[in-house]
Amino acid sequence: MRHIHSNRGMTTIEAAYLIPVSLAVTWMIIWCGILLYDRTAAEYAAAASVIYASEFSELDNRNLSAFASEKCGAMLEGRMILADDVEASFEVSGLKINSSLTSGLTLPGIPLKTGVGTGGRYDISSKAEAPRLNCSRTVRSIYRIRELMNKKEENNDGSQ
Repeated sequence: MRHIHSNRGMTTIEAAYLIPVSLAVTWMIIWCGILLYDRTAAEYAAAASVIYASEFSELDNRNLSAFASEKCGAMLEGRMILADDVEASFEVSGLKINSSLTSGLTLPGIPLKTGVGTGGRYDISSKAEAPRLNCSRTVRSIYRIRELMNKKEENNDGSQ
């Protein structure tokens, strides 16, 4: 007796295995992208605010720390996608400005057959350091003098 094997329904069985796996992989790629973006935004904000604050070294330590914190907050405003509880701290010592940003990203769980999720919390932290430029007031004064001299030369050229 011959047995005829039919392949009817094989596509449905294969799809039942492949569709959830492909959706889970796509979901993981999206979440890894969000995690990478939030981490990069935090690193940029920490580094840029420290560099920006180093140019205003004539301020005292407390005011310079508040200035850097305000600049960092402005850079992160509306930029973080899913990071929560962003905490920025700045420490100004004699010749250095240090920053530390900490935050977290809670990923939703993937429900398993048992009903237990596999989500987790990933910490996003960034540290940056910049030298405190003691000549910033002098440099800005030189630029201001150059601007005034250029304006004076333009006025003299225009009157001739």
